[in-house]
Amino acid sequence: MRSNRLAIVGAGPSCTYVLDRLAAVAKAAAGPVPLDIHIFDRAGRFGAGQVHSPDQPVTSVLNRIAGQVAFAADESVVAAGPLLPREDRPTLHEWCRAKYEETGDPVFDLVAEDSPKRYVHGLALADRFRRYVGMLREVPGVRVQLHQEEVTDLEELPDGTLRVVGGDGEPVIDTGHVLLLTGHSSNDPARYPRQAQWSRFAESHRAVFVPSVYPLENAFAPGQAGPGTTVGCAGMGLTGIDVILHLTEGRGGVFTERPDGTLAYRASGREPDSIVMFSRSALFTFTRPFNAKERDTGKLEHRGVFLTEDAVHRLRRSVGRPVTIGGREQRQLDFRDHVFPVIALEMAQLYYATLL
Repeated sequence: MRSNRLAIVGAGPSCTYVLDRLAAVAKAAAGPVPLDIHIFDRAGRFGAGQVHSPDQPVTSVLNRIAGQVAFAADESVVAAGPLLPREDRPTLHEWCRAKYEETGDPVFDLVAEDSPKRYVHGLALADRFRRYVGMLREVPGVRVQLHQEEVTDLEELPDGTLRVVGGDGEPVIDTGHVLLLTGHSSNDPARYPRQAQWSRFAESHRAVFVPSVYPLENAFAPGQAGPGTTVGCAGMGLTGIDVILHLTEGRGGVFTERPDGTLAYRASGREPDSIVMFSRSALFTFTRPFNAKERDTGKLEHRGVFLTEDAVHRLRRSVGRPVTIGGREQRQLDFRDHVFPVIALEMAQLYYATLL
């Protein structure tokens, strides 16, 4: 029985999600599964990846609340295929609660609406990755190999297979399938005109150009971005927030809340003199609204009353215009005239149900 070989390049969160699907399908198989999986990660942060590493600074906070993050498909995912047992697909909140019961560490003492430290998410990802790899290795015929190695090229061979080339330029394996899950990549600034210009400017002026700040713990060399310096951030989004917190709280500074709800900052003396944020849009980051439904999604999550699949099907039958798409005749709706009035009705129903 010839084994099917799969190479996965990048072992961050997307890889962890893929392993959930592979583990569920493999465990549901009636017999042995001929599958040879090779997972490559340059940093060796299997499960979390470099950006979500469990070793990253404690100042970085996840941009999702704990109740909205999961590690495996569940019943809400359409056509997901086999699902793992319920106990093997906890949400991040459930994982943190179990970890708090086990360790007593207050960093895991979260409610569903809390935003956890990002390194906590990294710990959970690494834990679930190990669990899924273990499940796959229990299936007869499945092999999983982890490679702490950079992949620099894929070469197509005459027979249609792909050769995975390592960081030293030497071939590692030949495979029929490759998943590229590199996520946040760090690229050579010399290959991009704008970044190359910034890099040359920094070299000719007493400045340091950092093309990518991840991992944050290695972004600045000792003595850099300290007192007497100005740090410029090209972008005012989540990465910019990470940099601000890393160079303030991460340097020993403290944010305190005033009686009027505003924040005051008490410096440690180790921060840069100033941090300047700029972006092409000149817009500050928008925040997500507080989602009170996480307290009880079964009770509080809205289900369509007027805007339902059945309502759309009935609209198609009654007012849809016959059209031919891909050789098949279908009935097409006009969004403004047919669908939007139902959306407006649904919004009104939800508004008054919430208000009253």
